[in-house]
Amino acid sequence: MSKLLDSRHYLPLRFGVALGYTIFVLIILLQPARQPVIDLHIAQEPPSLERELWFALGHVVLFTALSALWYWGFSGHLPLRAAALLAFCVALLIGVGSELAQLMTTSRNLSLLDLSANAFGGLLLILLIYGISRRRR
Repeated sequence: MSKLLDSRHYLPLRFGVALGYTIFVLIILLQPARQPVIDLHIAQEPPSLERELWFALGHVVLFTALSALWYWGFSGHLPLRAAALLAFCVALLIGVGSELAQLMTTSRNLSLLDLSANAFGGLLLILLIYGISRRRR
């Protein structure tokens, strides 16, 4: 099965999965809090440090997965390090873009903590890939 998914015949599938997940992430990040398109069953509570840290952890997970899927797509065309760097750039662009787009919504706002968590999530994948590639040498 892994050889099947690594085949060049499945490159459109790789990019399709990455694009689909990107759309999912954008919907989650930009949807109205009171009437969500995808209900995550998050209680509307007053902001607290604990709540914000849990949300930041969620952003790290979302953007690590986002970066990993784009890496998977790019790695069929590019050397692994270039694919990792490009995947990070895509995740960073989407993270910054989604935070700026939240300024145009009525129920969301720009958060430097979220922006940092988005960037760290994308960077985490690069650190893992570089760490694994250095061990193999």
